[in-house]
Amino acid sequence: MENAMVLAKHPLKLLVRLEDFHGLEIGALWEELKFGIEHIGKIGAIAVVGNTKSEEFGAWLASLFTKSEMRYFSFDSENEAQNWLKLS
Repeated sequence: MENAMVLAKHPLKLLVRLEDFHGLEIGALWEELKFGIEHIGKIGAIAVVGNTKSEEFGAWLASLFTKSEMRYFSFDSENEAQNWLKLS
């Protein structure tokens, strides 16, 4: 993804699928936060697709640490997530 960010002329739009997601360890969380800080402004909209309330809460929590617009969608609304990304 870092190569895509270097080559991109505009902020990237991401679709994150939380399939088989079993939680996040502190070390991984730290790495994600560092990545977000290093690439602030290079990521545009983020659509998070998951299936549980804890994943929805995690997406909301993550949105507090980014300037990117982030929305959560259930798996059965993945098409809506893709359309939202196209329009953002």
